[in-house]
Amino acid sequence: MRNFLKSFLFPLPAKTPNIGEFPLEDETIISYRNCQGKAVVDEEIRPEQKGRVRFRGSWWPALCEQEIIISSGEVVKVVGRCNITLLVEPLTMQQAQEP
Repeated sequence: MRNFLKSFLFPLPAKTPNIGEFPLEDETIISYRNCQGKAVVDEEIRPEQKGRVRFRGSWWPALCEQEIIISSGEVVKVVGRCNITLLVEPLTMQQAQEP
């Protein structure tokens, strides 16, 4: 009971961003650490709609901030993460072929 009252009367301070992160206006944290590399699109990614990618051996929801459609099977560059959603950008043909 004592811990409950302490947490109610003295709430924890708001989370502050770590190095490599910055808060957006709606308090969403975007991280650029440990979220870079190439991924393969599994479900098509449309403007302002999430798709799905295969990244480092697991499936992730993905979003591209550019006004383009990324088709299934295309290789994309992971540039960040917003909660559990990866932020991706399309690669050129030459970049996609590099290891």
